[in-house]
Amino acid sequence: MTDERPTKGRASSNFAAGASAGRGTLEPLTTAELHQVERVGNRLLATLGLLFASLPESGRGASGMSRRLGVNRATCQRMCQALDCSDDAVEFVRQLPGAQGCASWVESFSGHLEQHAVSDARDACARFHDMVVTVARSKSRLDRRITLTRAGSRVEPKATAPVSDRQHTDARAAHFAASADLAGRWSECHVFSWFFRPAPSDPSCVEMMCGFVFHGHESRTVAVPFFLPTGMERDFEKQTDVFSVLGEEESPSPMCPPGVLEEFCTDPLPDITLRTSANIHGYFVDTHETSRGKSIDLALAQRLTKPMSHPAADDPPVQEVWYLSTFPARSLVLDVYLHPDLAKACLPSVSAHLLGPSMTTEADRWSTELPHRPPLRVLPRGIDDAATPRFSKYPEFLRVVLERGGWSSQDMIGFRCEVDYPIWRVAYLLAFRF
Repeated sequence: MTDERPTKGRASSNFAAGASAGRGTLEPLTTAELHQVERVGNRLLATLGLLFASLPESGRGASGMSRRLGVNRATCQRMCQALDCSDDAVEFVRQLPGAQGCASWVESFSGHLEQHAVSDARDACARFHDMVVTVARSKSRLDRRITLTRAGSRVEPKATAPVSDRQHTDARAAHFAASADLAGRWSECHVFSWFFRPAPSDPSCVEMMCGFVFHGHESRTVAVPFFLPTGMERDFEKQTDVFSVLGEEESPSPMCPPGVLEEFCTDPLPDITLRTSANIHGYFVDTHETSRGKSIDLALAQRLTKPMSHPAADDPPVQEVWYLSTFPARSLVLDVYLHPDLAKACLPSVSAHLLGPSMTTEADRWSTELPHRPPLRVLPRGIDDAATPRFSKYPEFLRVVLERGGWSSQDMIGFRCEVDYPIWRVAYLLAFRF
């Protein structure tokens, strides 16, 4: 027979061990505990922030929120204070009301917002409750331990804060050097630019085009193959091309494959072969072109063959743009340019993720996100101020891509993620929630 009593006893012991930090003299959080608080905080930020963003302006203050949601004003006041700390996940947790207050705030959205958004927030609150019990037994004790941690400690000085920005940059620089050794090839800069606008013939659809530059690329004689998917895939169910060449269908010269922007490539143009793997067309550059001690540049551009549905009509209503570092680069410029009608209707965010199942399941993004979020910057309207020291020809590149696509450069608002030493085999994500 199975005796359930030992299992119950172990559960009680685990609870007591987890709550012991809340008894007696409080100490700063350990490094592991601080990381746990930060992880939970980041998920709460994403899920609660989405609910908050759904409120009208009149409902974003404590009093207006309390009247609209029917939630205690003190709870709404704490929620507003917490959301003002959205750039610091640990401080966000400290400012929040308790897990029960957060849960009641979330439940007030039930029936008024997409069910998946409420369910995600509800689950985040449950994890918040579990974390509080494990780390400090109560929310007030957790707040005091966070305060002690931020004030510094002689007991465990490494727990005073996560890795600093400088330490993180140094770690990425070391990772770049090791990754280049392992892959056998690297670039000075990867430039990925995406463009979206409402379809002129149908505002319920969106047109998209993109341009890529691999600047200052070189390799050893033995290296990972330089195979770049063009995105020109075939939809076998409909027997149509998903992506097509941007601008002229014919190549500008016999040596230039379709989609390559010859004016931004090395002159003479490297020997490029267009190959097909499964249903994906891609460019292959042999190592004899990249291992001669002189770097090369390669630029591509393409567009969606047909407009896609407006992201606001999707479930969830999100447009995502991914950059996957398929081989190491010293820097990354990842830009998304939106027509003003799209830009004013969405909330942008940026993150970096380990490769995993959550690349295809939006609800699980939190489970693979790296703790240091890349910077996100909104650019002035148009492309006149889009210059970057990492690629001197970038404004001209943007102008050529937009002209070939027949789009106006003055009607675009840019969102930029610019990173030194992007992490190899990690995916960078720019997401726009409508």
